[in-house]
Amino acid sequence: MMPSMARSKAHLLVNPIVAGAEASSMDRTHRGNRFSDLSALSSQGKTLVGFIGVFNNQKRILDFLAIVEELKHDTDKHFLIVGKDGDFSRTELTLFVQKKELENLVTIYPFTRNIRDIFDLLDILVAPAVDEASGRVLLEAMEAGVLVIASSSGGHREIVCEGKTGFLVDPGNITVYARRISDISKNSRKHDVLRERARDFVLAEHSIERFSLGVKKIYNPIIHEL
Repeated sequence: MMPSMARSKAHLLVNPIVAGAEASSMDRTHRGNRFSDLSALSSQGKTLVGFIGVFNNQKRILDFLAIVEELKHDTDKHFLIVGKDGDFSRTELTLFVQKKELENLVTIYPFTRNIRDIFDLLDILVAPAVDEASGRVLLEAMEAGVLVIASSSGGHREIVCEGKTGFLVDPGNITVYARRISDISKNSRKHDVLRERARDFVLAEHSIERFSLGVKKIYNPIIHEL
């Protein structure tokens, strides 16, 4: 997504992802019990929708909360926020959620080192951030079999293929985000093929092997000349 002059001179090194589980991530019936409260919500048939990232304006955490508010009457969903303080603190977000009377719909966790535990629980990841350079969280979610809805901005457009490996939404369009979430929650099985395509894309295009080949492509000609 760089300007054409820069792109013609650039080498792309993909962000490598290590597959997190030997078993297929498409089997989402086995849930970890570290986050027992979320596991309980999942077992009740609720769709778990997540935001993962720093609590700041660039990541558009307030957009995510606006999406929650848009869907506050949908009792079949629960929203999970995982991250660390940025422009907003966890305390400020908690107070905002309480003020909007959304506390029964939202759980806020501090960032966890083993993020795979979260992905194993999520059904949908929402990434409303703008001007992301890469979007590693998208890749990690897709590898884990989580369906991604991301803003059509920055590096997101190089990762998500609209309607094939996930969905892209114009930045700030809360209504469309909410509509996508509702459609997925009502037709989850219909979207399994997107999850499979997304995971295949990550494993093929963002593997350690692909990263290694990219490094060799850059440095081998230099070494040869030396």
